[in-house]
Amino acid sequence: MAFWDGYREGEEAFRAARDRSPVRPSARDVTGGPRPPITGKPSPIPVGLHCPLNSENVGGPLYSDTERNILLIGQNGAGKTTRFLTRLLMTASNRSLFVFDVKGELAVQTGPERARYSDVYYINPHRMHRLPSHGYNPLRLDPDDNLFFSNLTDIGAAAVDVAQKDPHWTESAESLLEGFCGWEVIEANREKRLPSFRNVRRMVCEPDRYEEFRDARGRKDRRLVGGITFTAQKIS
Repeated sequence: MAFWDGYREGEEAFRAARDRSPVRPSARDVTGGPRPPITGKPSPIPVGLHCPLNSENVGGPLYSDTERNILLIGQNGAGKTTRFLTRLLMTASNRSLFVFDVKGELAVQTGPERARYSDVYYINPHRMHRLPSHGYNPLRLDPDDNLFFSNLTDIGAAAVDVAQKDPHWTESAESLLEGFCGWEVIEANREKRLPSFRNVRRMVCEPDRYEEFRDARGRKDRRLVGGITFTAQKIS
């Protein structure tokens, strides 16, 4: 029996006992198609086996069915990944999992299996391990949403660190970025396209442009026709 098959069959047996329903067929038995969706309450989190202090006999498995946080501590090589995280990511059902996987190892090990019965999305800008990247665009906002300006404030706070000394300058930069982000979202919505931080960066870094003209009296003058100041004035 393969490693993944053992995990899968053991967890399916547990679900069947818990729900008092027949064991679902393994994914390999569903004529090559995806695994049928699993319904019901969120699956419990396996946290190990019961080991009595006064006995060397290992007891049954322990499951956490609460919403409490779990802190897992262990030395290097103790099995935190293989004995806990790998099993959790491959068998948890009816749960949304957001995983910070800096090395990409968990994604390689568990992503394909998890994709058989749930949606899996990767944020992988450097294409580690040749995994795909679905990306994340924080500017995909609805200008008509009541939380639109609150979301823009969150973007500005995440992008700009406010200095402890003379915070006026960084607070002004934060407000400027929020305004340009909001303008890009509104323009993208009007033009039926996706908003892009590339356009926000272009607006922030664009130098002011002027053109010369003659006024009604024939005198030479110039007016602002582009650049960061022009865009800021247009927004306000």
